[in-house]
Amino acid sequence: MSRYLRVALIFSILLACKKKTSVEKASELIEKGKFQEAVKTITRALRSDSLNPDLYYRLCQAYIGLDSLLGASRAYLKLYELDSLKAESEEIKVNLAELCGLEPYRIVRLTRTRSNEYSPYPAKSGVYFASDRYRRSDIYLLKGRKSRRVIRGGGWKSNPVPVKEGICFSAGFDREEEIYCYSFKNRKIRRLTNNDEGDYPTGSDREGLRLLYCSHIDGDWDIHLMDLETGETRPITRNDYLDGDASFTPDGKRIIYVSKIKGAERIVIADLKGKVKKVLPMVDVRHPCFVDSYRIVYQGRGGRDWDLYLYDLKKDRVLTLTRNRREDYHPKADIREGKIYFVSKIRRQWDIFMVDLKRPIETKKLIGYLSRLTKEKKKIS
Repeated sequence: MSRYLRVALIFSILLACKKKTSVEKASELIEKGKFQEAVKTITRALRSDSLNPDLYYRLCQAYIGLDSLLGASRAYLKLYELDSLKAESEEIKVNLAELCGLEPYRIVRLTRTRSNEYSPYPAKSGVYFASDRYRRSDIYLLKGRKSRRVIRGGGWKSNPVPVKEGICFSAGFDREEEIYCYSFKNRKIRRLTNNDEGDYPTGSDREGLRLLYCSHIDGDWDIHLMDLETGETRPITRNDYLDGDASFTPDGKRIIYVSKIKGAERIVIADLKGKVKKVLPMVDVRHPCFVDSYRIVYQGRGGRDWDLYLYDLKKDRVLTLTRNRREDYHPKADIREGKIYFVSKIRRQWDIFMVDLKRPIETKKLIGYLSRLTKEKKKIS
């Protein structure tokens, strides 16, 4: 054995025999879900290293895993006192906000008009939505806080879906609602479907060349796929359930939709031939769509009201995004920007709101809530 090999072997043995730190032990226990053991390990370590912010970070994680609000609050306040930068961790703040019953991300109201806004759909050029005023609905484009009308005229126009050519939407000009496409190039509208039953566009792929829509053509609500270049259509689902609210996965190879299975609306992931890949456990849900490759936003029942939720496929965990006494409807995610647009009802009027997934709850707001909570607990004890 050469000299260099012997040195490498000795170095490897020393690394293997190196004693793990308390932080490393706690991290491993938390990853395995052994939160109580992690708390004990960190508590022992704090007796000799009481000013280590990494220990308080892991302690906060462990208490969150145990659903111990008071323990997590005290650990986080100490972490903020020792190292305010570590306290800015999005993971810690979001999970702690969920435990506190607070909204974990920044929410902004985007429209304040006298009309009712529906079906926001983000695109590179802005957010398209339907606006109802004087018993008719037109399509608008929202950029920042300013909006302008894109499609006007008689009839009812809704469910805008941006595509490469322009905007697809449903309208009931003379009969049951059909799907139309407004061309940006020639500013003309052409009809895409012509059935005796209603058709509603629900989503397009990233290139804007394929359209998903819901149709009642066969007596049941099924999901169909249209090639916008050739005009060819085919059904994706054919079953006795009610299927709808379909959109593409980020890679465009599958779809996610809602199906009324066993008497309850459930989220289904299927391939483009309709073969079901996964049925998620939540019930009574609507309008699911992917936020990124592994998280899904959807509308669900939060007591009496509809709220928005974020489901993590990897962790099998649900995060409540909106907590209010309003009705929150029709979420649509902008994967590029990390934002979710939805409509909410305030004083009998529907306006557009936005959840910014790149801006977790403000640390100042969280610290204020936790400080009040720990003081109240001290008074009670």
